[in-house]
Amino acid sequence: MERVVPLAALAALAVVAQLAASGCRSELPASRVPANAATAVSNEPTQVERRTYHADRSVHTVYQALQWPDGREQRHGRELEFDAQGNKLAERYFRHGEPTGNWTRWWPNGKQRMEIQYRGPDVATPMIWWHENGAVAEQGLARDAVKDGEWSAWTDAGTLVEQGSYAGGRRVGHWRFWRDDGTLKEEGDFAAGRRTGKWTFYDEAGREIVRP
Repeated sequence: MERVVPLAALAALAVVAQLAASGCRSELPASRVPANAATAVSNEPTQVERRTYHADRSVHTVYQALQWPDGREQRHGRELEFDAQGNKLAERYFRHGEPTGNWTRWWPNGKQRMEIQYRGPDVATPMIWWHENGAVAEQGLARDAVKDGEWSAWTDAGTLVEQGSYAGGRRVGHWRFWRDDGTLKEEGDFAAGRRTGKWTFYDEAGREIVRP
């Protein structure tokens, strides 16, 4: 008895044979490809370098950042700052938009002006400032670059002229002030950055000045 093959089956076999003869491979329909296959990588940020300029078009800052496909950017890496003459004035570091590592500033003559190390949010670290001649100007503790703790200040000749504490960038507690010649000038207390209570004043000979 002769077997009858349906026309639809014959047509399908013909298509398969034609594909095999041409060396083509059948692939999954487009609808079977995962929708997020192409977007899984495109959402990752890329490292970019950015520059800003002074009015005369000389380079002001050069910094690294992370850039997302939607245009968002976040400082990540080193940032350099220059004056209009090309002198390096500052070097800073960021990690995902937050300050990190050593931050340094310089005077235009190349001498160091400031240094602080960031070790995390709300962590007190040493901070130091220098005069343009290289002598220490101020030194103490800071949190997020804001004075917080014991601080001392000197003239560019090295004479101690101020000593006391800060809290959140404002003077607090007992402070003492000296003249440039090293003699004690006055002392008293601060509260939230303002003088409070009784203050004592001294003349150049060190004698207390009695005020009515």
